[in-house]
Amino acid sequence: MYQAAKKDEYAGGRGAIDGRPPVAPPFAALSASVDALPATDPQQADLAAGRALIGQWIGADTAVPMTALKTHATVTRTVHGAPLIDTDGDGFYQQPGLALYERWREILQHRVFDDELGSFVDALHYDPAPGANTGDHGGGDTQDSVLVHALSGFSPNGRRTIDYFDDITTPGHETAAFQLVESLRQAMAELGDCLAPTPTTCRHANHLNVFSSLGAAPSQTIGQTRGGVDRGSYNQIIELAPTLFSVNVQPPGQSGLVNAALLAQIEATSGAQQRAILDQAHLTDQLELYERFEYKPMPFTLAEVMAAQ
Repeated sequence: MYQAAKKDEYAGGRGAIDGRPPVAPPFAALSASVDALPATDPQQADLAAGRALIGQWIGADTAVPMTALKTHATVTRTVHGAPLIDTDGDGFYQQPGLALYERWREILQHRVFDDELGSFVDALHYDPAPGANTGDHGGGDTQDSVLVHALSGFSPNGRRTIDYFDDITTPGHETAAFQLVESLRQAMAELGDCLAPTPTTCRHANHLNVFSSLGAAPSQTIGQTRGGVDRGSYNQIIELAPTLFSVNVQPPGQSGLVNAALLAQIEATSGAQQRAILDQAHLTDQLELYERFEYKPMPFTLAEVMAAQ
């Protein structure tokens, strides 16, 4: 079970499967299973409401304010489907359906595969995955792909898969629908208040990006106020005509100005005071630009480079 693939920075892998978020196929199977619940199930209404909450997240279109490169005018970008975005800066993603989906998906992963695969079942690494531009919301060789093939009953080569949904440690026969619904039931019980008007436990803290430290300097984190992003850590744009225009952003900064004395000063401070020192040393002064998809001017011609010395 491998992880995969780069994806839309603020979306859960938009366009990976027939133009839909790749979370859509597992959700479609869950939705059908909830629809098939008997009226005698005492939690039928709550499970249907939980399913609807996930559906709202998957189908959400979210407007994200951004700044135009040349004019610096405020523009908006619409994130389509399964958004991973904090629009009010409170440290949590806007859609509670995301928290419910991820907990449901984690429970389902272990209910379905642990009995056959044991320790070979890796944890799900959500976006942005730690240490790499990968995440399990997108790509053809993610753990979602394994689940989707198990749900279809066929592997990529067209052969039938084994019935992963039947728990080989129990005498009964568990179906896919049973595992899907029971995982949702457990997730809603654990998170507690998913159906509340303003959830306090059924919400998802922003994913964070951590850039490894340069030299002995502290690691740098972004995502607390908008949500982590999943793209390269050096971005540049150059337009040669009709007028030369060049910008870049490099959030990990550089360590060339950090000597032993400055490092001792950094280690002796914390909080805002430490951040001010790190900014002045050009280690952290581009983090917010990167998080907001903004850039700084980049000297390009010889004259510009010499003038910037």
